[in-house]
Amino acid sequence: MATAVPVHDAARFAEMVSAARASGRRALDEPSCKRLIASFGVTVPHGVVVRSADDVPRAAATLHAPWVVKVVSPDVVHKTDVGGVRANLTDERDVVATMNDMNERVRLRGGRACLFTP
Repeated sequence: MATAVPVHDAARFAEMVSAARASGRRALDEPSCKRLIASFGVTVPHGVVVRSADDVPRAAATLHAPWVVKVVSPDVVHKTDVGGVRANLTDERDVVATMNDMNERVRLRGGRACLFTP
C-alpha cells in the first residue's frame, strides 16, 4: 500500500537537509527522501524502518510479503555497493538473516550501524 502526505512544508525540508549536514552526510537517506517526495503530494510506497531483528515481527505485520529489505546507513549512498537490496523474501527468518548479512557487509567496509526497510 502506498501513502501520501499532500502538504509541502519548506521548513520540514530545511530541517531534513540541516540534520543531514549536521551529521556529516551529503545525501538524504531513503526514508527522508520518501517523506520529502510525499510532502509534495506524490504517493510513495509504504515502508517500515526497523532497527533490530526484534522489530521484524512488528514490521512484517504491517506489510504484505514478499518483502524487500534495503540497507539504510549514513555510510551507504548506493545500496548496490554493499549488496544492500534483497527482494522476494517471504519468511521473517530470511528477513533477519538478510539484515544480519547486510549489517556485516557495511561493518566490514568501516560503516556505521544500519537500519533496514522491509
